[in-house]
Amino acid sequence: MNITQIKEIANAVLYEGYLLYPYRTSAIKNRQRWTVGVVYPRAYSEANGGQEPWAMRTECLLQGQNITRLDVAVRFLHLLVRQASDSSVPDLTDEPSAHLWDTFREPWEEGVEREIAALDLSLHDLLKHPQRREINFPGTSLKDESDGQIREQQSIQGTVCVMSEALEQDLFKLYSD
Repeated sequence: MNITQIKEIANAVLYEGYLLYPYRTSAIKNRQRWTVGVVYPRAYSEANGGQEPWAMRTECLLQGQNITRLDVAVRFLHLLVRQASDSSVPDLTDEPSAHLWDTFREPWEEGVEREIAALDLSLHDLLKHPQRREINFPGTSLKDESDGQIREQQSIQGTVCVMSEALEQDLFKLYSD
């Protein structure tokens, strides 16, 4: 299997649920996006009794040797909310369908791909010293002059820690928190 095929599989998982949402805006089942691996802010998770996860762990089995070198990439979607500004909403006062007004006013969620990479890691070194990479994507707020819509993103901060554990000769568990 080559890296292109691996990325295609990873994209299928990354976008699972995201591409299927929404079938139509008015569907009740589509009021909350469903995706694999959603992580919430810790304060939100704890305030809601831990119902929603604020941390994630990924584990992989790896066949290799102490001299094995690794490139590890953590990829995720960063929520971007697109909303019409008051000046971009058409005048629908004479429109018989009231739901059209809601269609223009309702926020739309998009995902922006993000990636944190830890390159050229030594499997031998990971056994002794976990590698940490900081996640820090600032929040943004942009008004698109072409369509008058406002796009906003909350900031994301966190840490990715890559570690390994020897299970038996030439077999390792690679994991990230």
